[in-house]
Amino acid sequence: MRSSGRKAAAIAIALALGAVLVLALAVAWPGSGGVSANASCNTTLAQAASADASSIVVSDATGCDIGDKIVLNQGESNEECQEIERVAAFGANMLYLVGTLAYAHTRGEAVVEVTVCPTPTETPPPTEMPPPTPTPTPTPTPTPSPTPTPTPTPTATPPPNQMYNCPQAGRWALALWQGADTDADAALDTCGEGAVAAAYALDASSGEWLRSFPDRPEISNLSRFENMQGFFALGSATASPTPTVKLVPPEPGQMRGCPLPGRWAIAAWEGADTDADAALDTCGVWQADVAYSLDPETGGWTGWFRDRRELSTLSALPSFGAAVVRGGAETSNAIAFESYRNGNWDIYVMQPDTLVQTRITHDSAEERDIAWSPDHLKIAFFSSRYGGSEMMVMNANGTMQGLLWPDPATSGFDVAWSPDGIRLAFVSGRDGNSEIYVMNADGTQTRLTYNVAPDDPDTWWMGRDEDPAWSPDGTKIAFTSLRDGNFEIYVMNANGTWQANATLNGAGDFEPAWSPDGSKIAFTSNRDGSLEIYVMNADGTGQHNLTKHGGDDSQPTWSLDGARIAFTSNRGGNDNIHWMNADGTGQVRLTTNQSGDYDPAWSP
Repeated sequence: MRSSGRKAAAIAIALALGAVLVLALAVAWPGSGGVSANASCNTTLAQAASADASSIVVSDATGCDIGDKIVLNQGESNEECQEIERVAAFGANMLYLVGTLAYAHTRGEAVVEVTVCPTPTETPPPTEMPPPTPTPTPTPTPTPSPTPTPTPTPTATPPPNQMYNCPQAGRWALALWQGADTDADAALDTCGEGAVAAAYALDASSGEWLRSFPDRPEISNLSRFENMQGFFALGSATASPTPTVKLVPPEPGQMRGCPLPGRWAIAAWEGADTDADAALDTCGVWQADVAYSLDPETGGWTGWFRDRRELSTLSALPSFGAAVVRGGAETSNAIAFESYRNGNWDIYVMQPDTLVQTRITHDSAEERDIAWSPDHLKIAFFSSRYGGSEMMVMNANGTMQGLLWPDPATSGFDVAWSPDGIRLAFVSGRDGNSEIYVMNADGTQTRLTYNVAPDDPDTWWMGRDEDPAWSPDGTKIAFTSLRDGNFEIYVMNANGTWQANATLNGAGDFEPAWSPDGSKIAFTSNRDGSLEIYVMNADGTGQHNLTKHGGDDSQPTWSLDGARIAFTSNRGGNDNIHWMNADGTGQVRLTTNQSGDYDPAWSP
């Protein structure tokens, strides 16, 4: 949803880790070749790609896999070789690249898988090991710097692009990458060239182990590190770690990379030295129930058990220390919301019963317009980090953030995930005014509304359709429209047919939200002089005010059981998240942030 403040302006105009982690590492075995074990990644570009792009869209990605080497437009002046970092989630034929494109490419150019890149642009390696600076094309931060520009945090020192807790020779360590997202080999080399013999990290989505063996790249599939990502590292025989720059931790501290419910993750403590209870409690919604860490002095394991504290030997976590953590019981009672409390728009997740709030985006760009996946394990959102307003997706704990579709045409807002999980509705102004589109799992997009804006420059704003909301059975979409000269709630079939005005009121009605059983629609209205939360039957009858408060109440979202509605209100002097019973009683403030919390989205 968009902020009601933005709409208010238009209204004015219109009116195994099962016990202790065991790593059985057969690091090398006889074998040869770098050919992918899957079918060949031979295809064509389905969309043009600009120089410096970090992903490409192909016609068919079924034969492509992590670590595959591909050549674009072989034999032509813009020929180049790239390595696949990962294949896009959500069914799109999109390939994320380890590096960035050196040249622009056009639709239809051939993409061919090769065993090794024929014309590498990086520094010639002395062995089969990647060189210390393997990125072949320019990146935003090519040279480590003591003053890069990460997410602005008033009390934190910017990351210096380094590994923290590099392993000693022949020993394992729980290490941590601090700095910009980067190539895994380049990150590991900050421990010293050849200092890391093997590294293991957990895939935050699948829970599977990813591995890196610098001397066996053909069996390695750990290609990239995110900032504050923890991993296991084995020191080589020549490892001799040098002291790292100790960062000033932010206050208050927080665990980064907390596990999803019932899964393991390597999480990092970003804060001052503290006891394990306090650190692990900041995982909030995804409450940690078991954690293990390596003692840097002895190399032995220490454990922490939420329900068996008498057995716990992990009593404290040092600043920027890491631990292997298992998420507790699954919950579907989380509320995601936008907040400006750190000086820019970020996404937080809150457990309303405990009021524990966890920040899950840490970029300096704006991250807004939240939509949960039906299985409540992912969140789609829009971000300005790539210069526009691009649709992205991440795990619900904030890990694995990536562009959902790297197409400037999808710049927009108001994303909504379909109940079957294979479609996303969103709003785009690509045709001159705000219209509602649907993106399918294969990346194809269909325009649903054709509310053409008037030619009169004084009434252009009347061509706006926004706030798509799927009915629970996926057959209908409710949305906000200005086609009648004021905001009204419309309902249409999911294919865009049969668009009908449901509210038929002369005031402004917007931000529809279906009840979980599909029988009612909550919405925001200014018909009583201020913004209030209303509810009506799905056919438009029975419209009545729930909040009945003098302040501005907006952006309703239903709990999974339909018993409560969360919303944004400024009744305390600034915008914060509140909730109430579905009949309007029991209105309670949940957040108390002075900078503003907005746009709650209750998980399915």
